[in-house]
Amino acid sequence: CLPEQSYNTEAYKELMEFMDRHSLNDGDKFCASLMRESSRHKGLALRILEVRSAYCKNDFEWDNLKRVAVKMVDDSNTSIMRDYVLETSQAESEK
Repeated sequence: CLPEQSYNTEAYKELMEFMDRHSLNDGDKFCASLMRESSRHKGLALRILEVRSAYCKNDFEWDNLKRVAVKMVDDSNTSIMRDYVLETSQAESEK
């Protein structure tokens, strides 16, 4: 549930309709497109930019992000090495 939903149902509806038509894969592109959609959408885009900046500066959990990133890299490295060992051990046993 987005904060917009609780106090501005029209803005929430417009944002949800926009999200149905535009990908969220690239946040910068999404906000740039939202800003250019209409003057009402521009206000939504400015609010998103404001909130994401404040979140990044004040609330972002850098330590948690680092922990998750390290785990992902370690898991990927382990998987790559395991696959390699399985492939090479099968090739050796077939000789």
